Amino acid sequence: RRIKYQWIPFDAYSCFENLKERLEEVLTNFGGKYDIIF
Repeated sequence: RRIKYQWIPFDAYSCFENLKERLEEVLTNFGGKYDIIF
């Protein structure tokens, strides 16, 4: 949920290619730029 609602901006859902690029960016930078703190 955090990826869908917080890390990927709304405009990324305009087309599949854009969504794919943004998702790859999040997954590549997970643990650095994108982190989950409990």
